[in-house]
Amino acid sequence: MLAYQCENCKKFILWGSVNEHNQHFCDEKCYEKYCERNGYTPDKNKLYKIKSVFN
Repeated sequence: MLAYQCENCKKFILWGSVNEHNQHFCDEKCYEKYCERNGYTPDKNKLYKIKSVFN
């Protein structure tokens, strides 16, 4: 799949970040907001950048 949907804002993204549960986010801010809203403790060490398929 080339496009992913951000778990927080529901926008479709081509790259961004993914966590250990294979959930996709636009950026670290969306990840933090998602965690805050759902009562999770954000762990940026488990957040990985999605590499562009165009590079």
